[in-house]
Amino acid sequence: DLTPHNVFLTYEGKIKIIDFGVAKAELFDNRTRAGVVKGKVTYMSPEQLVEGEVDGRSDIFSIGILLYEMLSGVRMYQGDTATLIRKCINVEHPPFEEVLPGENPALYKILGKALQKEKEARYQSCAEMLDDINEYFFDQGVRPDNRIVKTLLQELFSKDYESEIRWLSPG
Repeated sequence: DLTPHNVFLTYEGKIKIIDFGVAKAELFDNRTRAGVVKGKVTYMSPEQLVEGEVDGRSDIFSIGILLYEMLSGVRMYQGDTATLIRKCINVEHPPFEEVLPGENPALYKILGKALQKEKEARYQSCAEMLDDINEYFFDQGVRPDNRIVKTLLQELFSKDYESEIRWLSPG
């Protein structure tokens, strides 16, 4: 159940995924009488929507959607409910190159591989995807580090951060 609502960044610069215990139950609770999943459809892999065999590569697809939307600031799928379901099953979305032109081709390649309709064509593990992401950052002259995220979040939310630190500090 990887959706924007389930991914949190801490002030320490760490990424937390929450809501594991409820995800499976919610999936079944959100089915219509005809068996169609509704709700968080736009973050599901095609195989989740057609009730195929789901494994870790389904999460990789969802991570690809999250990256697409975080980097572009645009929802990957748009339309009415019937259109959304069709687009999600067929992986029909505006190419990232059109939504955010001028980016490094390596970034397009990472997104393209994560968002392959056929799970056999996707990254086979998160470690494989992470290797390509780290290589991308290395080529950009950036060393990925949670301290970068920590500093950014503490700057962006300085008033909230300071208030929470005071509230949590004893005495």
